[in-house]
Amino acid sequence: MNDSSSNLELTDLQMSVMRVLWAQPGASVQEIQKTLGRSRPLAISTLTTVLTRLAERDVVAREKVGRQYRWRALVAEHDVTGALIDELTERAFQGDATALVSALLSHRELAPDDLARVRELLDEHEAKPKKARRSKRGRGKAR
Repeated sequence: MNDSSSNLELTDLQMSVMRVLWAQPGASVQEIQKTLGRSRPLAISTLTTVLTRLAERDVVAREKVGRQYRWRALVAEHDVTGALIDELTERAFQGDATALVSALLSHRELAPDDLARVRELLDEHEAKPKKARRSKRGRGKAR
């Protein structure tokens, strides 16, 4: 599988399809259509095209079961969301993770429970050994 971050740059439609596959590994095109149909009605041919393009990029794979294909994700959700966060941090905040967190906190209203969870996550992050943290260019991007 190719793990380059460009393979993890997904359109909104591709992300919707991937969310279905993460929740329902081995889904058929018809099952994906039914799941997405509630919020995003799409033709089978459109979904097949999206899945085929994702397969060409080694993001999903298909397996023939009976008379239909079953699709599964080859990349983990945390890898895709991590790539999105990295891209946003680079593009919007010049790699400054602190600026990203500051912007998030100032643009989103957090309930007290959510804010308490953020504090817990920060405490957990600080308690991790430095080797377990991931950092790029040493500009506050450790996770």
